[in-house]
Amino acid sequence: MAGKAGSHQTNPPKVPRGRADQRERLSDALRANLRKRKEQARERPADAEAPRRPTLIGKTKA
Repeated sequence: MAGKAGSHQTNPPKVPRGRADQRERLSDALRANLRKRKEQARERPADAEAPRRPTLIGKTKA
């Protein structure tokens, strides 16, 4: 029953080529960063404590 009202297309919306290139580059960079971070995590000893990040909640400027 093609053409039925309310049916959805399976094709993603068209994106201008410049944007598609940018998304692809950002996606590749994100994957590379994730791989690097996983590698670093594997190199750390299993009993090593996670690095602490400063907590800024509840603190005011003096």
